Amino acid sequence: MKIILSRKGFDSVAGGCASPIIDGKTLLSLPIPVKEKNKDSEKQIRYSDLNYNGVNYAKLISDLKPSFSDEFCHLDPDIRSGIRNTEQEWKPAFGQAWSAQKVLKSTNVDIGDIFLFFGWFRGVQFKNDKYRFLTKMTGTDFVSYANLHVIYGYMQVGKIIDDPHRIKREFGDHPHSGERYLKSDGNTIYIPTEKLKSLGLNNIHGYGTLDLTPERILTKEGRARSFWDKARLPRELHMLNSVGCKDYADCLNFVGQWQELVLEADGDTETWVKKIIVGK
Repeated sequence: MKIILSRKGFDSVAGGCASPIIDGKTLLSLPIPVKEKNKDSEKQIRYSDLNYNGVNYAKLISDLKPSFSDEFCHLDPDIRSGIRNTEQEWKPAFGQAWSAQKVLKSTNVDIGDIFLFFGWFRGVQFKNDKYRFLTKMTGTDFVSYANLHVIYGYMQVGKIIDDPHRIKREFGDHPHSGERYLKSDGNTIYIPTEKLKSLGLNNIHGYGTLDLTPERILTKEGRARSFWDKARLPRELHMLNSVGCKDYADCLNFVGQWQELVLEADGDTETWVKKIIVGK
């Protein structure tokens, strides 16, 4: 089995701020914006068409980053049900293309392998009808106000689809069914298994979003978000592809804008993944 640590959601370049941790619990990953030059060749999913528990994504982003002006988003991975205004035939899916897909293909990511989606998160509060990021002054502890890398979702691969005609026919609402992706190099859709049976978690769905728990935080307390606490990771990370990483005594510093880190799983890694998904 391979485990893929897959970086998704707003970052310092795409979006320009952290995704919010709502009520100290919900990890609401914000999908990255579609570039203006590409908006006519991608599926036009508006931030204003997305809602979580009555919170509109466009309003939330406007509160957190008033200068943000993008209208359309790249909703991928699409693993949180119930957030679109219309979801008549919604299917969970994750798409990849170009160089990132080449990494997945060259490391032989296949059916049964597991994506762990992580991103940049920070706690927020709702006050005076606006969401605001917590600070050291308004937060209660490091986790409440710090910039963190956190695992917020997962998917075990059940099917891999790279036929453009099938992608367009079966996943017409997914961003990777847009013209720009259908014509791209290696455009691929990953579909989850029904249950996580290979991990012995027979009653847990093969995909899902996760709430904030200590096990899911990657960042070492007191450090910048890209410094991952070795105590929160498997004893050995058997990396199958190369990413920028500096090894320190108590943490790993991951640098650069990579998307996918593919690991060969041993028993310790599988146990770690179970704890991440179950939350204890």
